[in-house]
Amino acid sequence: STDMHSNIASIIVRLLLTVVVFGTLGHLSWELGDRMAERLGLRHNHFDTPSIIETYGRALGVQRIARARTLLDTQPLAGEAALVQLVGESTDPTMRTRAVELLVTHAVGDWPKDSRGSFLQDIAPAAIQAGRAHGIPPSITLAQAALESGWGRSRLARIHHNLFGVKATGQQRAVVMPTVEHTDRGAKVVRGGFRIFDSDAASLRHHAYLLSEDARYADAKLAENWQAYLRIIAPVYATDKAYAHRIGTIIRRHRLDRWDAITQWQIE
Repeated sequence: STDMHSNIASIIVRLLLTVVVFGTLGHLSWELGDRMAERLGLRHNHFDTPSIIETYGRALGVQRIARARTLLDTQPLAGEAALVQLVGESTDPTMRTRAVELLVTHAVGDWPKDSRGSFLQDIAPAAIQAGRAHGIPPSITLAQAALESGWGRSRLARIHHNLFGVKATGQQRAVVMPTVEHTDRGAKVVRGGFRIFDSDAASLRHHAYLLSEDARYADAKLAENWQAYLRIIAPVYATDKAYAHRIGTIIRRHRLDRWDAITQWQIE
């Protein structure tokens, strides 16, 4: 009986020591992660006392971002791949946002030093997020927006935030504007009602919803790359038979497919 009580006491002592050790490590890990996060611009002011899982997950995410930043300077392709993977795998929205910011900032140097580059920089974060959430290649979103809006400079885009030439239906707010329609008899200018959006972000959200939820584009979900994806959606999206070629040219010229691997982490 004495031996049994002694064993129980020994087990209790070990359990208490384990709790103390892990509690101390968790606290130290949280402090380390918090310091690194502050340096990387990832600090959360609204975090409450975290669980051990949250603590280690956040510290690991901070370390991955720090490593990816280093790789961007020495091995750019590896750095981009590491950030794309982090965006895909992370369940922490702040980590994802920071990784997306780094991806876009790194790409800016490869884009035109004019309004085209600024336009891509503005909409690239939404394109990457749409790739993760809906499986739409960011290259497709970026190139379609560029072509349909004249790189954000068309009246429809500037005033009415319609970046993708979306037609209005039913009772949707609309503006009537001239547009070119392609038929078997050639191209002709007609007047059409185009949808009005409250913001560019709203237009980007609608585009993501359209390509991911409209049954006409359902087969595109099985596409293995942006070329296959484009071949499926182009005949439905536009009457211009050269539409796929135009989109493809923009993608290749500006290396817009650099983040398309994000689609493998589609979450919806």
